[in-house]
Amino acid sequence: MFIGPMDIQDESPLPANPLEGLEDDYGHAVLHLAWDRHAETGERTLLFAFVELLPTEIPPPLDDYDPNGGHRLGGKSQHKLYVRHAVTSARRALDWYLDCRAGTAVLPDNDGTIPAPKDAAKKLKLTDLGEEPPWPALVSASDDSDALPFVPQWIECPRTHHLLPLADFDLEGLWSREEKEAALAWLEGRLHFDLREYPEYLGSVHLVAPNPVYREQGAYLERGKTPAESVIVKFQPRAARQVEGLRLLVHQKDAWGLSAYRWRTMRHPWVRLQLGGRVHDTPEDVLDPRRGFLHVSHYKRAFITGFSIDVNIGQRHKVIGPKSSYEVTRTQKGLTVGTVTEKVASGRARMFGAHIVRSKRRAAEEQHWFRDQKDEARDALRARIHGAQVEVLLIDAYFGAGELGDFMLAVGREDIPVHILTSSEVLKEPAHKDSDLTKGTQLAALIRQLRDNVGMNTFDVRVMRGHRPAIHDRFLAIDLRLAEPDKPTPPSMCIWLLGSSLNEFGSRGTMMLRLPDPAAVRDDLVNAWKESEKFEVWLQSRATDHGSGQTGEDAHE
Repeated sequence: MFIGPMDIQDESPLPANPLEGLEDDYGHAVLHLAWDRHAETGERTLLFAFVELLPTEIPPPLDDYDPNGGHRLGGKSQHKLYVRHAVTSARRALDWYLDCRAGTAVLPDNDGTIPAPKDAAKKLKLTDLGEEPPWPALVSASDDSDALPFVPQWIECPRTHHLLPLADFDLEGLWSREEKEAALAWLEGRLHFDLREYPEYLGSVHLVAPNPVYREQGAYLERGKTPAESVIVKFQPRAARQVEGLRLLVHQKDAWGLSAYRWRTMRHPWVRLQLGGRVHDTPEDVLDPRRGFLHVSHYKRAFITGFSIDVNIGQRHKVIGPKSSYEVTRTQKGLTVGTVTEKVASGRARMFGAHIVRSKRRAAEEQHWFRDQKDEARDALRARIHGAQVEVLLIDAYFGAGELGDFMLAVGREDIPVHILTSSEVLKEPAHKDSDLTKGTQLAALIRQLRDNVGMNTFDVRVMRGHRPAIHDRFLAIDLRLAEPDKPTPPSMCIWLLGSSLNEFGSRGTMMLRLPDPAAVRDDLVNAWKESEKFEVWLQSRATDHGSGQTGEDAHE
């Protein structure tokens, strides 16, 4: 089919380089560097760096670098860590950053001079870096962004560019386990954020460009004739700067859509925006036609229209219990001080309230409550087991042969190993009333029977010894990588907290809850597995104990 010529609106040209007027906007910069030096080889490895550009009104800080400083990792370690804040010109700092982008990082001289790569005596080892966004664009971050923990607090809504490692930083190839823990703890105190919480930033380099035009902006609510309200936005320009020509966007956006917006080109540091009704919140964005976005609000600015304070007077009381004592503060009915805005029924309130209810319901999709729903509960648990991609770990101090057949055969792939952590307490119990067969021997017989089947998963059982097992609660852990706990966990890794043992799961009120932060408990579950006894060894010790006239309890626990 032939398509004839048609009119197409030409795309507007790409935006200009936001740092094109660098020397006009920024006078100096601070190059923040963290690196490791190996004493024997002399190799220097860049651990983290960012360039902090300083607006022209800000004088340069002092460079207090001590070339004899640094931190040597303990013991016989050959590694020494350094953190430096080198002060230089904005142009030289940007050139250093662009050299990193090209694959070369140099260390400043002791006097703060940053040599050209061809003249540098000290170079830093870089990993393969990818950039975000494509140069020369900058990312305008919101002021409440927690993705940039290294940005100094004085910088509001920073503009940034990032050079990030394309693969995980090879910590194991650089340090031993003990050195790694000591190094990251020391770096946290000097960089003021924890690289263990932000592993993607190990080996990374960043550019931070503060707003060069104004220091901050604020907004105030101005009441008019009901229901009309206005918002007054105030800017505080930097020295010798004007906000004239900046474009301000203020809008109201609820969960169901955009209800109001105003574009204004600034001619004065103060601007009034009439929104034609009641103002609920006002996110504000500021665009500089040459520099790009200077301010981006990913949050909503709310205005206080009323307040109330509950005043309570309490007394401390000591409670002495049979096993412990504690103190509690008990108060009488409080006194409310202040004014509360009258709640007026409205369509918006109805819609917003319903939206909140639905949001909470969606957020709770990973929690399940079962009451007298044994079949539904078992189906839900089997579905989680079926979806494992690496391995399954079930921790239940009351796990026996019946639970193995009821649940653990639900794995979807035959190459997925099944790990079970149970306790000696339940395995020593009789399998049936008045039976000499224990639940332990019953479980062993079932595992031997299952192993004879073609394509059957491997079952690895371990035993927590003692009257008080190391893990009290019940957990279903999917894809933890028990054999390789130091490697990154796959995206499918999750941990479910089970409100009851599997033998009663769902028969009474039972909760199944997916942990929102499984990494917080993963290491403890892995350690409990490693510290427990292999099932075969436990069975052998039981047989030996009975042959000698001792019980396993007497001999081992």
